Order: sequence, then structure tokens, then C-alpha cells
Amino acid sequence: MAGIWKDFALQEDFMPAQDSGIQSFLKENSGFSVRIDAGNLRRVDTMLVELLLSAAASWRKRGLGFQLTRLSEANERVLVHLGITPNLLERGHLA
Repeated sequence: MAGIWKDFALQEDFMPAQDSGIQSFLKENSGFSVRIDAGNLRRVDTMLVELLLSAAASWRKRGLGFQLTRLSEANERVLVHLGITPNLLERGHLA
């Protein structure tokens, strides 16, 4: 089902330690390509970065798409400073 994309939008103050919504979403959609919309996300939490990198690697291993979309410039700078490049976590834009 690689051609079918499932979408999840992160809330402004999202922190995985306090909200398991993304983990549930990823488990429920493990057979689909996924897009994580970070357009509302105020700041990138370290636990979220770990989760996204792990999920991206898992999806890539199964030949499925995984994208982090609408990332703010400030949050993108944080990821770049952490050494996270597009080949580690594919970033895209929602149409």
C-alpha cells in the first residue's frame, strides 16, 4: 500500500511523553506511507526527534514513504544543528 498516504498533524505543544497519539497513529498505519505535518509545532522535542528518526528508518526499510512536512524554519535549523539531513528524515511540503 505504498501509494496510499496517511496523514498526522502535530499540535502546537506536542510532546510524545505527554501524548501517545503519534505512536498509535504509526502503529495503526505501519503498512502505509505517512506524512507528519509539523506546521503547528512550536518546538522540536528531543523525544519526538528520536521517534521520527526511528520511524523514518523503519518505513524506509519496508519501502514505504515517510515525510515530515511544513516544518518551520526555526525547527528545521534545530534538526540541521543536530545533524539530521534530508536523507535521514525526508522532508516535504503538503500540496
